[in-house]
Amino acid sequence: MTTDIAGPEAKARPDHYWPAILTAILLVAAVFRIGAVHYANSHPDKFMWPDSERYLQSAVYVASGQGPIVSPSDRTGNDPGYPLLLSWPARIWPHDIQKIAAAARWINVVAGLATVVFVAWLGRLLFGSLVGLIAAAMVAVQPIQVYFHALVLTEVIYTTLLIGSLWALARYARDGGGAYLFGGAIGLGLGTLIRSSGLLLPVMLLPLVAWAGWRSRTGRTGPAAGAAAAVVTFCVCYACVLLPAAYRNYRILGAFVPVRTGVGTSLLESVGPWADGGPGMEKFLPGRDYPAGADEYQRDRFDHSEAIGHIKQDPGRFARLAWGKLLRTWNVRMNFSDYRNPVYDLLALLSTVPVYVLALIGWGRQRRHVFKWSLLLAPVLYFTLLHMVFVGSVRYRYPVMPAIMVLAAGAFVAGKTRQPETPEHVTT
Repeated sequence: MTTDIAGPEAKARPDHYWPAILTAILLVAAVFRIGAVHYANSHPDKFMWPDSERYLQSAVYVASGQGPIVSPSDRTGNDPGYPLLLSWPARIWPHDIQKIAAAARWINVVAGLATVVFVAWLGRLLFGSLVGLIAAAMVAVQPIQVYFHALVLTEVIYTTLLIGSLWALARYARDGGGAYLFGGAIGLGLGTLIRSSGLLLPVMLLPLVAWAGWRSRTGRTGPAAGAAAAVVTFCVCYACVLLPAAYRNYRILGAFVPVRTGVGTSLLESVGPWADGGPGMEKFLPGRDYPAGADEYQRDRFDHSEAIGHIKQDPGRFARLAWGKLLRTWNVRMNFSDYRNPVYDLLALLSTVPVYVLALIGWGRQRRHVFKWSLLLAPVLYFTLLHMVFVGSVRYRYPVMPAIMVLAAGAFVAGKTRQPETPEHVTT
């Protein structure tokens, strides 16, 4: 077993074909994404989800100076990052939700192309130039990856931040340098403000950060000090990004809420008597009675307590629901009935099953390089476990699919074994 980060293919050498091929891949990716966004902007009603309306309304509140609130009675129920981003077009078109939504989709195009670049860099860094280009090509044309650019949701932006952070951590592991460690932590922090379900992902990445810090420190400080310094720096940088949102919530609620309230309500949605593994807020939330005068935090705790009661009452049902959510999240077909027909089924099968199979082959070929596949699969494991508790959906695997595609592209190169190099002996 080896844990090296810079394989022979990843070492610097003249790759004259790399810029040209990556540019071609980006052009293809741009054509697909621009086409999807243009169609969505021409038929906006087909691409407006309930969450989209909530984000857009919250952006209008931000633009008017009221902050990222859902409504005057729910001031902390939104992830703040996305409404803050959308508040800029909301300032330009303060009374035109459709124009704000259109601008959000064009922002997705920019973020989506950045994701393609990060995937190419990450694949090249871990497994070589060929893998980087194959993985980037997969992300560029995969239908589900393209489709989400037409939606006013957090998935595309969060994916960019996640994959960019993984690349930064891989660079830190290979080359050392605090800038990459800072970048990885800050990217994950910004991602959590965009999508708070990633709040505890850094915990799963800490062993990898510690190993990278251990490997990058030699001499008087020693590897143990390097590991500790890396972990502390990573945690502090991550926490500092979340601090403004946590402070805002504390001022409003008088309680520690790192990003937003609503976790208890989401848990109740996932395990209540109405739960079937999929989304279901509309099944219980309208007309729900809360204690008189309860604020957002107290309502959330009320829902959390009820959810825990349902779990304790029937643990077997909770386990069955968890299995159903797992299947929903990694389904090779769409879960939503409107997307269940032979054409959509065939498209979904052709765009998911080969990736899954290649990822397994890629893991088999690269299994000796523990750090590499661990870095790619840690987010996959995290979000899988998370959505075995909360609602499961194809939507929730979206951000980790580019990492899986990097591993899938790893099936096309041999997993060579070599002695690890110290960072100072590895060229960029």
